[in-house]
Amino acid sequence: MFRTIDSQFTDLLPAYRGKTVLITGAAGFIGTRLRSLLRTLDARLICISRTAPPATHAGGETWIRGDLSERASWESALKHPVDVVFHCAAQTSAYAADSAPVEDLRLNVVPIVHLLELCHQKKFSPFIVLASTITIAGLAQAQLIDESVPDAPVTVYDLHKLFAEQYLRSYIARSIARGTCMRLANVYGPGPKSGKEDRGVLNQMVRRAQQGNTLTVYKPGTFVRDYVHIDDVAMAFLHAAANADATNGQHYLIGTGTGHTLIEAASLVAEVVGKKSGTTVSVEMVTPQHPQSPIESRCYTADCSRFIRATGWQHTFDLAQGIESMLEDIA
Repeated sequence: MFRTIDSQFTDLLPAYRGKTVLITGAAGFIGTRLRSLLRTLDARLICISRTAPPATHAGGETWIRGDLSERASWESALKHPVDVVFHCAAQTSAYAADSAPVEDLRLNVVPIVHLLELCHQKKFSPFIVLASTITIAGLAQAQLIDESVPDAPVTVYDLHKLFAEQYLRSYIARSIARGTCMRLANVYGPGPKSGKEDRGVLNQMVRRAQQGNTLTVYKPGTFVRDYVHIDDVAMAFLHAAANADATNGQHYLIGTGTGHTLIEAASLVAEVVGKKSGTTVSVEMVTPQHPQSPIESRCYTADCSRFIRATGWQHTFDLAQGIESMLEDIA
């Protein structure tokens, strides 16, 4: 659960109390955290997911099971106006996207087009917060990047994420829609388990360490990641919509600004879990068994100062604290 209901959170109450909020991917990693927060903020929730409602589904939520690449699912969710849409539903594997690009286009681009067109036709004007990815920057050379870094996607997944952003920005530029794009760094923390092996790698490490298994890191282990906790990401989404006048039409990088090499992150997991369990967790360097995507060699972190200035959001977890929060959640 969330560590505290701090001033950042209480400041959001007026923005969401009594408002109607649509969450896509509501049973997923980000969607689950948003549901928890928004219930506390007294928002009315409409939740869409490809899966049945999870055990944490609350009675006050309207739950719709559907495929968002089909217009009918959006029509079910948007029978009446909503104030905010958090569009988190997506296919999240770069490897799956590269192997099936047409399917990835259907899952990651078509839904935002349906949403924008339906809102346009119904004359609805919700504020749309689109979950995107920092890896649209491709293999940027700077160690700390901000929103000025050129878009240079090197995977189908990143290309389609950029397409989705461009659709939203196009409708905003024509005053048809309102919204913002959140380019997320490596999100981790307590929550539903990803079904994709290349997603949630840090979460996988924590689970393996708790089971007493050796942690494996692909050689050379020197590539850098910016690990941002799920609670901080959920709060960033809420701040984005609560400050719609400032964030409309923009894209933002969401991370911590602190980088860890893959071997550093694995070693920290081993240290934190080892202290908690009183056991020794080993870390081993291994050679990948399959070809790795070029994007795996990225080495940059997110400068979030522009988003901080626009919204007042701040990240609250460093990596060690975030790993500890996962152990507390499971305990």
